Amino acid sequence: MKSSKSILFNLILILIIASSYWWVSVWKSSSHYQLAPPFELPLITEETRSPKTVELSQLKGKPTLINFWASWCSSCELEKDSLMHLWKTYGKNKLQILSIASMDTINDIIKSGKLKQRQYQVALDENGSVAQAYGVYVLPYSFLLNSQGKVVDSYKGILDKQKLQSLEGQLKKLSQEK
Repeated sequence: MKSSKSILFNLILILIIASSYWWVSVWKSSSHYQLAPPFELPLITEETRSPKTVELSQLKGKPTLINFWASWCSSCELEKDSLMHLWKTYGKNKLQILSIASMDTINDIIKSGKLKQRQYQVALDENGSVAQAYGVYVLPYSFLLNSQGKVVDSYKGILDKQKLQSLEGQLKKLSQEK
C-alpha cells in the first residue's frame, strides 16, 4: 500500500513538472511578454559616478539588452567578447545595451578596469535592488527587451555561442515585427 502511494506521488510530481515546463515554453513563445520592471540608476564612467541617470522608460523605441554583471564576477569577464560582438554588429541603431553593475561599488569597478571594455552605457545598482526586481540570482544575467520595454527573453549565465545565436535570432524576429 505504501509503495502505491509513493508511485502515485511520484507520478503526480512528474505531471506537475512536465506541465510547468510546457506552460513556460508556451508562455515564452507567445506574444504576451511581461513588462520589464522600471528603474532609475546612476550612470558611471571610467572616473566616477555620473550625475546623469538612466531610466527604463528612456530605453524604449528599439530593442535593448540589459546585462547584469559585477567587477568581482569572474564569469562576467568571460562574456565581454559576446557583448562587444553585439555592440559592433548592431550598434546604437539596432540594439541598445545597458550594462548594470549589481551589488558592486564604484571604487571596485574603477579599480577593476572593466569599464574600459564597455563602449555602451554602464549603470550602478549598488544594493542589488534592480537585479532583485528582475529576479536575478546569479551573475551574469541578461534580458532582451523589445522596443516597448517588454522582456522577450532572458539568458542566465555567460552569453556563450549558443545563447548569442539565440539572442541574434530574437533580434531578427524583433526587426521583422516593426
